[in-house]
Amino acid sequence: MDVAAAFVRWLIQYPYPTASDSDRLATTGLASDAPTKDLTGFFATGPNLSGGLVPDSTDYYLSTIPGVWHLESSSGTEVEATIGTGVVINGELSPNLRGSITVTLRWEGGKWKFVKSVGTRSTEDLYAIGKPFASGC
Repeated sequence: MDVAAAFVRWLIQYPYPTASDSDRLATTGLASDAPTKDLTGFFATGPNLSGGLVPDSTDYYLSTIPGVWHLESSSGTEVEATIGTGVVINGELSPNLRGSITVTLRWEGGKWKFVKSVGTRSTEDLYAIGKPFASGC
C-alpha cells in the first residue's frame, strides 16, 4: 500500500509537482499502458485534483495521518487499492475533509508502476472498511 499511497500523495497536490519530477516519474513510474504519459502537459491544463474539496490555486496536499487503505484486488502482477487521506490546506490538516481514490499498480520491469486512478468508493464507505495506515506522512 505504501507505493499506492505515495503516488496518490505525489499526484494530488497544489502547487503541482515540478516539470522535472513529473518527467522523471513519467519515464520511470508509469506502466506501459498508463492513460496519461505526459504528466507535465497534464498539470499544465490546471486540473483541480482535489475533486473540488479545495478551491482552485489553493495550496494543499494529502496526508495519510488520518488515512486508511483497502485492497480491492490483487494478483501476482497487479494490485488495485483504494487510498483514503486527509487534506492539508495551507499547512493545516482539515478536521473533516477526506479523500478517496482507487489506484491500480502493475509489476513491470522489476518495480511497481502506476496504471490508473479512479474514484470507485465514497469516502464514507472507504473509512468504514479501510485499515488505518501504521504511520502517516
